[in-house]
Amino acid sequence: MFEFYDLYFKLFQLQHQHHDLLTAKNVQEGKKE
Repeated sequence: MFEFYDLYFKLFQLQHQHHDLLTAKNVQEGKKE
């Protein structure tokens, strides 16, 4: 159960990091949301 929770948390972190990267890329290109 703990391993599953840790996996889920890591997956959530990865999605969050990916979103931050996309946001930073959009900002660099001059797009505002």
